[in-house]
Amino acid sequence: MLSWDGDNDIAISVVAPTESIISWQHPLDIKSGGKFEEYFDNQNSRRIENIYFAPDEGPLGVYPYYIHSFETDSDDDTWILTIYVDGHKVCLLYTSDAADEGLGVDLGGRRII
Repeated sequence: MLSWDGDNDIAISVVAPTESIISWQHPLDIKSGGKFEEYFDNQNSRRIENIYFAPDEGPLGVYPYYIHSFETDSDDDTWILTIYVDGHKVCLLYTSDAADEGLGVDLGGRRII
């Protein structure tokens, strides 16, 4: 799950082990079962994008993720990426300075849930 505050447009994409890309441009992947959703968290005033796979249905393998920044103003937004693997949460805090660096994560052959 990617969340951020501010006015800049930030997007997440994930490449499934099937080599399919799940993102706002490709919100549903039949091969991997990956789904994209977006919404606004009114309680915390944060924008949210989420890519998820049904429990026990996502293919085993590596899931590289990418954060893309479509900066609309000169102020950097802070974003948080939360990854769930086998039901366990891992939080990584980044700023927009790291965006578009092609950052990925090797999940050791486990599913993102």
